[in-house]
Amino acid sequence: MKSKWHDGTKTTTERGYGWAWQKLRKQILMRDANLCQKCLAEGKLVLATDVDHIKPKADGGTDDPDNLQCLCKSCHKLKSFTESNAPVASVPTFKDKPLIPVTLVCGSPGSGKTTYVRKHAVKTDLVLDLDEIQSRLSGQEMHTNYDKWLKLALLERNSQLGALSRSKKYTRCWLIVGAPTYSERRKWAEMLNADVIVVMADQDECKLRVSNRDSYRDWDEVVDNWWRRYSQGRNETIVKT
Repeated sequence: MKSKWHDGTKTTTERGYGWAWQKLRKQILMRDANLCQKCLAEGKLVLATDVDHIKPKADGGTDDPDNLQCLCKSCHKLKSFTESNAPVASVPTFKDKPLIPVTLVCGSPGSGKTTYVRKHAVKTDLVLDLDEIQSRLSGQEMHTNYDKWLKLALLERNSQLGALSRSKKYTRCWLIVGAPTYSERRKWAEMLNADVIVVMADQDECKLRVSNRDSYRDWDEVVDNWWRRYSQGRNETIVKT
């Protein structure tokens, strides 16, 4: 059974992060030249902010220097979240409705969803695009191999969606999703009280538009799969691009 390191019942010192840890932390930062070791392994020089237990203390990991590494905040957060095995819903469930209007923009890869939103959103709007969030978290270009950041990106997107029922910070939320089936779009729409826009381009045109993306994924197959699953719905605006 795992020990309860983060259940709030132990102080920082009791959990092993007192003066001795602070001294050891400085030593590890100096050893690793204050660089994030995960980023360094990927050829990137990023300043480290945290000292991480490679094998978590909750799983029996020790403070032996060989079990410690320097990480930046993003890599540390990703590692901690991945280790938690916490599931994150791709289509979450919220109890309360947003306090601002929500527009759901759906379509195949290459259909022009992002372009459509950029043309219509204003500075006071919130745009939630999972690809953009993954790109920002990973520091990589859009539509590259950043899938390991998917869970963390889903968590951030869902958290921002949930906050819409508590704040009117933005004038509108634009939520970009694939959602090829009417049932999926209807679930999003009912949950968020959202208008639905389906951005449509010819299937072959979509393939042409995604042909210059990173080859880590078979984008032709992704486009074909969206069209195989697509089902037309009611009360939806179709925009041809």
